[in-house]
Amino acid sequence: MMNDQRVIILFVKYPQKGRVKTRLARTLGEEQAVSIYCQLVSRLVHLLRGVDVEEVRICFDPAEKARDVEAWIRPIWLEAGGKLIAEGNSADEPTLVFRSQCEGDLGERLKFAFNEVFEGNRDSENFESRVLAIGSDCIEIDNRTFRSAWESLVTKDVVFGPTLDGGYYLLGMSSLHRALFEDIPWSTETTLEVSLQQACESGLEVAVLDEKYDIDTEEDWRRAEAKFFLSDSGEGNETKPVAE
Repeated sequence: MMNDQRVIILFVKYPQKGRVKTRLARTLGEEQAVSIYCQLVSRLVHLLRGVDVEEVRICFDPAEKARDVEAWIRPIWLEAGGKLIAEGNSADEPTLVFRSQCEGDLGERLKFAFNEVFEGNRDSENFESRVLAIGSDCIEIDNRTFRSAWESLVTKDVVFGPTLDGGYYLLGMSSLHRALFEDIPWSTETTLEVSLQQACESGLEVAVLDEKYDIDTEEDWRRAEAKFFLSDSGEGNETKPVAE
Protein backbone atom coordinates (compact mmCIF):
# COMPACT_ATOMS: atom_id res chain seq x y z
CA MET A 1 0.00 0.00 0.00
CA MET A 2 1.39 3.39 -1.00
CA ASN A 3 1.74 5.97 1.78
CA ASP A 4 1.19 9.60 0.86
CA GLN A 5 3.81 12.01 2.20
CA ARG A 6 2.76 15.65 2.06
CA VAL A 7 5.52 18.22 2.31
CA ILE A 8 5.29 22.02 2.35
CA ILE A 9 8.43 23.98 1.47
CA LEU A 10 8.60 27.54 2.79
CA PHE A 11 11.21 29.74 1.13
CA VAL A 12 12.65 32.39 3.44
CA LYS A 13 15.55 34.83 3.55
CA TYR A 14 17.30 35.71 6.76
CA PRO A 15 15.89 39.16 7.59
CA GLN A 16 18.75 41.54 6.98
CA LYS A 17 18.35 45.14 5.92
CA GLY A 18 18.71 45.51 2.18
CA ARG A 19 17.97 41.82 1.49
CA VAL A 20 14.24 41.54 2.21
CA LYS A 21 11.26 43.59 1.09
CA THR A 22 13.39 46.06 -0.84
CA ARG A 23 10.39 47.61 -2.61
CA LEU A 24 8.72 48.24 0.75
CA ALA A 25 11.95 49.72 2.08
CA ARG A 26 11.91 52.41 -0.62
CA THR A 27 8.90 54.08 1.01
CA LEU A 28 8.78 52.69 4.57
CA GLY A 29 12.48 52.38 5.32
CA GLU A 30 14.65 49.31 5.76
CA GLU A 31 13.89 48.78 9.45
CA GLN A 32 10.13 48.67 8.90
CA ALA A 33 10.59 46.49 5.84
CA VAL A 34 12.49 43.93 7.94
CA SER A 35 9.83 44.11 10.66
CA ILE A 36 7.05 43.52 8.15
CA TYR A 37 8.92 40.60 6.63
CA CYS A 38 9.31 39.01 10.05
CA GLN A 39 5.59 39.38 10.68
CA LEU A 40 4.74 37.69 7.39
CA VAL A 41 7.06 34.76 8.09
CA SER A 42 5.78 34.43 11.65
CA ARG A 43 2.16 34.25 10.48
CA LEU A 44 3.02 31.55 7.97
CA VAL A 45 4.99 29.47 10.47
CA HIS A 46 2.05 29.63 12.90
CA LEU A 47 -0.25 28.52 10.10
CA LEU A 48 2.02 25.69 8.96
CA ARG A 49 2.35 24.27 12.48
CA GLY A 50 -1.37 23.48 12.37
CA VAL A 51 -1.57 22.14 8.80
CA ASP A 52 -2.16 18.41 8.34
CA VAL A 53 1.14 17.47 6.66
CA GLU A 54 4.03 15.15 7.40
CA GLU A 55 6.80 17.71 6.96
CA VAL A 56 7.35 21.45 6.84
CA ARG A 57 10.67 22.27 5.22
CA ILE A 58 12.23 25.71 5.70
CA CYS A 59 14.45 26.49 2.70
CA PHE A 60 16.57 29.45 3.71
CA ASP A 61 19.06 31.86 2.21
CA PRO A 62 21.93 32.56 2.69
CA ALA A 63 23.40 29.17 3.57
CA GLU A 64 25.88 30.60 6.08
CA LYS A 65 22.98 31.83 8.24
CA ALA A 66 21.83 28.30 9.08
CA ARG A 67 22.15 28.68 12.86
CA ASP A 68 20.62 32.15 12.83
CA VAL A 69 17.65 31.00 10.75
CA GLU A 70 16.95 28.09 13.07
CA ALA A 71 17.29 30.36 16.12
CA TRP A 72 14.77 32.70 14.47
CA ILE A 73 12.20 30.18 13.20
CA ARG A 74 12.20 27.45 15.84
CA PRO A 75 10.87 29.65 18.70
CA ILE A 76 7.98 30.72 16.46
CA TRP A 77 7.27 27.06 15.71
CA LEU A 78 7.31 26.17 19.41
CA GLU A 79 5.09 29.14 20.25
CA ALA A 80 2.58 28.03 17.63
CA GLY A 81 2.62 24.51 19.08
CA GLY A 82 1.81 25.84 22.53
CA LYS A 83 -1.15 27.70 21.11
CA LEU A 84 -2.45 24.55 19.42
CA ILE A 85 -2.23 22.61 22.69
CA ALA A 86 -4.05 25.40 24.52
CA GLU A 87 -6.80 25.23 21.92
CA GLY A 88 -7.15 21.47 22.36
CA ASN A 89 -5.84 20.62 18.90
CA SER A 90 -4.53 17.04 18.98
CA ALA A 91 -3.57 16.73 15.31
CA ASP A 92 -0.38 14.83 14.50
CA GLU A 93 2.57 17.19 14.48
CA PRO A 94 4.53 17.78 11.29
CA THR A 95 8.29 17.46 11.28
CA LEU A 96 10.19 20.74 10.96
CA VAL A 97 13.23 20.51 8.69
CA PHE A 98 15.78 23.18 7.70
CA ARG A 99 17.56 23.14 4.33
CA SER A 100 19.67 25.83 2.68
CA GLN A 101 18.79 27.03 -0.81
CA CYS A 102 21.21 26.37 -3.64
CA GLU A 103 22.87 29.05 -5.74
CA GLY A 104 21.20 30.32 -8.91
CA ASP A 105 17.98 32.00 -9.95
CA LEU A 106 14.57 31.19 -8.50
CA GLY A 107 14.07 28.38 -11.00
CA GLU A 108 17.26 26.66 -9.90
CA ARG A 109 16.34 27.08 -6.25
CA LEU A 110 12.84 25.69 -6.73
CA LYS A 111 14.06 22.77 -8.80
CA PHE A 112 16.72 21.90 -6.22
CA ALA A 113 14.25 22.06 -3.33
CA PHE A 114 11.60 19.91 -5.03
CA ASN A 115 14.18 17.42 -6.27
CA GLU A 116 15.68 17.06 -2.80
CA VAL A 117 12.32 15.88 -1.46
CA PHE A 118 11.63 13.52 -4.35
CA GLU A 119 15.16 12.10 -4.31
CA GLY A 120 14.76 11.40 -0.62
CA ASN A 121 11.95 8.98 -1.41
CA ARG A 122 13.35 7.62 -4.66
CA ASP A 123 14.53 4.35 -3.13
CA SER A 124 11.33 3.78 -1.18
CA GLU A 125 8.50 1.83 -2.78
CA ASN A 126 6.13 2.77 0.01
CA PHE A 127 6.07 6.55 -0.25
CA GLU A 128 4.71 8.96 -2.81
CA SER A 129 5.35 12.63 -2.12
CA ARG A 130 3.04 15.51 -2.88
CA VAL A 131 4.99 18.72 -2.46
CA LEU A 132 3.90 22.35 -2.24
CA ALA A 133 6.32 25.28 -2.33
CA ILE A 134 5.34 28.73 -1.08
CA GLY A 135 7.08 32.02 -0.47
CA SER A 136 6.59 34.41 2.40
CA ASP A 137 4.88 37.23 0.48
CA CYS A 138 1.27 36.03 0.35
CA ILE A 139 -0.64 36.74 3.53
CA GLU A 140 -3.94 35.31 2.24
CA ILE A 141 -2.80 31.67 2.24
CA ASP A 142 -4.82 29.56 4.67
CA ASN A 143 -5.71 25.93 5.41
CA ARG A 144 -8.31 25.92 2.66
CA THR A 145 -5.59 26.89 0.16
CA PHE A 146 -3.55 23.85 1.11
CA ARG A 147 -6.55 21.51 1.08
CA SER A 148 -7.45 22.63 -2.42
CA ALA A 149 -3.86 22.13 -3.57
CA TRP A 150 -3.64 18.60 -2.12
CA GLU A 151 -6.96 17.66 -3.71
CA SER A 152 -5.83 19.04 -7.07
CA LEU A 153 -2.70 16.89 -7.04
CA VAL A 154 -4.78 13.74 -6.79
CA THR A 155 -5.80 14.13 -10.44
CA LYS A 156 -3.46 16.83 -11.82
CA ASP A 157 0.27 16.92 -12.44
CA VAL A 158 0.82 20.49 -11.28
CA VAL A 159 -1.03 23.10 -9.26
CA PHE A 160 -0.41 26.86 -9.34
CA GLY A 161 -1.65 29.56 -6.99
CA PRO A 162 -1.68 32.76 -9.09
CA THR A 163 -0.95 36.25 -7.80
CA LEU A 164 -2.43 39.50 -9.05
CA ASP A 165 0.95 40.68 -10.35
CA GLY A 166 1.39 37.81 -12.82
CA GLY A 167 3.41 35.45 -10.65
CA TYR A 168 2.37 32.66 -8.33
CA TYR A 169 2.30 32.19 -4.56
CA LEU A 170 2.20 28.38 -4.64
CA LEU A 171 3.55 25.62 -6.84
CA GLY A 172 2.72 21.98 -6.23
CA MET A 173 3.62 18.70 -7.91
CA SER A 174 3.91 14.97 -7.21
CA SER A 175 7.01 14.45 -9.34
CA LEU A 176 9.71 16.72 -10.71
CA HIS A 177 8.80 18.57 -13.92
CA ARG A 178 12.00 20.34 -14.96
CA ALA A 179 10.39 22.38 -17.73
CA LEU A 180 8.62 24.50 -15.11
CA PHE A 181 11.95 25.81 -13.84
CA GLU A 182 13.71 26.55 -17.11
CA ASP A 183 13.45 29.58 -19.41
CA ILE A 184 10.93 31.31 -17.11
CA PRO A 185 11.01 35.12 -16.76
CA TRP A 186 11.08 35.16 -12.95
CA SER A 187 9.58 38.04 -10.95
CA THR A 188 7.78 39.54 -13.95
CA GLU A 189 4.16 39.98 -14.94
CA THR A 190 4.48 37.02 -17.33
CA THR A 191 5.97 34.49 -14.90
CA LEU A 192 2.75 32.49 -14.52
CA GLU A 193 1.76 32.84 -18.17
CA VAL A 194 5.04 31.39 -19.41
CA SER A 195 4.98 28.69 -16.73
CA LEU A 196 1.52 27.60 -17.88
CA GLN A 197 2.74 27.53 -21.49
CA GLN A 198 5.67 25.34 -20.47
CA ALA A 199 3.32 22.99 -18.63
CA CYS A 200 1.01 22.76 -21.64
CA GLU A 201 3.88 22.07 -24.05
CA SER A 202 5.10 19.33 -21.70
CA GLY A 203 1.68 17.66 -21.73
CA LEU A 204 1.04 18.30 -18.06
CA GLU A 205 -2.44 18.59 -16.57
CA VAL A 206 -2.69 21.76 -14.52
CA ALA A 207 -4.94 23.03 -11.73
CA VAL A 208 -5.13 26.73 -10.89
CA LEU A 209 -6.21 27.90 -7.44
CA ASP A 210 -7.86 31.18 -6.45
CA GLU A 211 -5.94 34.35 -7.23
CA LYS A 212 -4.34 36.14 -4.26
CA TYR A 213 -2.08 39.14 -3.79
CA ASP A 214 1.53 39.31 -2.66
CA ILE A 215 2.85 42.01 -0.37
CA ASP A 216 5.50 43.83 -2.37
CA THR A 217 4.64 47.53 -2.09
CA GLU A 218 3.43 49.91 0.59
CA GLU A 219 -0.04 49.85 -1.01
CA ASP A 220 -0.11 46.04 -0.67
CA TRP A 221 0.96 46.31 2.96
CA ARG A 222 -1.62 48.95 3.89
CA ARG A 223 -4.37 46.75 2.45
CA ALA A 224 -3.14 43.76 4.45
CA GLU A 225 -2.59 45.88 7.55
CA ALA A 226 -6.24 46.93 7.57
CA LYS A 227 -7.60 43.48 6.74
CA PHE A 228 -5.50 41.45 9.18
CA PHE A 229 -4.97 44.06 11.94
CA LEU A 230 -1.21 44.17 11.49
CA SER A 231 1.35 46.78 12.48
CA ASP A 232 4.37 48.02 10.56
CA SER A 233 6.13 48.55 13.87
CA GLY A 234 6.34 44.81 14.42
CA GLU A 235 4.80 45.18 17.91
CA GLY A 236 4.15 41.83 19.53
CA ASN A 237 6.65 40.00 17.34
CA GLU A 238 9.09 38.90 20.08
CA THR A 239 10.82 36.46 17.78
CA LYS A 240 12.14 39.09 15.39
CA PRO A 241 15.93 38.65 15.08
CA VAL A 242 18.35 41.52 15.21
CA ALA A 243 19.61 41.92 11.64
CA GLU A 244 21.80 44.72 10.40
